[in-house]
Amino acid sequence: MKKKRVALFVANSTFVDQPERYMQRIPEIYTKRAEELTQEQRVKEIIQRVPPLLALETLTNSTMSYIAQYTGLKGENATFGNSSIGSFYALQSCIQVIEKNKNIPGIFCGTDCSDIYSYLSNSFLNCETQNWKESAGVSVLILSSNSDNAQAKITYTKHDNRIPDLFDKTIQRNWGQLIHNNPAETAIFSGAFTESTYQKDLEYLKGFYTNHFSYYPEFGNMGCSNIGSGIIKAIELLKSGIKSADVLDRDIYGRESVIRVEQC
Repeated sequence: MKKKRVALFVANSTFVDQPERYMQRIPEIYTKRAEELTQEQRVKEIIQRVPPLLALETLTNSTMSYIAQYTGLKGENATFGNSSIGSFYALQSCIQVIEKNKNIPGIFCGTDCSDIYSYLSNSFLNCETQNWKESAGVSVLILSSNSDNAQAKITYTKHDNRIPDLFDKTIQRNWGQLIHNNPAETAIFSGAFTESTYQKDLEYLKGFYTNHFSYYPEFGNMGCSNIGSGIIKAIELLKSGIKSADVLDRDIYGRESVIRVEQC
């Protein structure tokens, strides 16, 4: 398989890492010390202070750009952002491509930078911010329609199509409806940014699942890497004897999703 045909779908949540590294250098040009500069000199100063790769670090598709450059992948591709529901759309798109092209594998990647910029961007959307917990994360999966050497299979995907409302911070918890009250053997869930929300999610899911797991206690929320990390954990549990697992997630806007992973 030629690399140029491999599909690549990336979900990128917080992608600006320490923006102050470069941005704080720009205002210096307009201080009193630089009043004597001509417009031409000022433009030259700006160009000299801005690194050539700044665009790749501040665009939503920055992660995909680096992956494509280093690996040479040139197949169908798209970047989704910038909350964790983007991972659901990226995964769904990757599945559609490999189903249409049986001999072409697809790479699904979810990333989250999780710097102070993430908190500043997202905390106002949450009804609770005390003890906010978030970690940087990356998850990568190779998908194929060919079952040879497959470690698991995705049998069901669903999301709630909720339209974000910036003034409504209520968490609805509709996972039960998404699985039609027909749960898998275990749940792997994510979406909480605070301990209080995590505990409420846990109590809610106990009404559907006997077994459950979350990375929150250790890492907190990992943005667009939540779903990929959940699927990787599901594969690990399947190897231990579990036959099916529901990977549940909720993004910062309250949009929920479920992906069922089962043994091949």
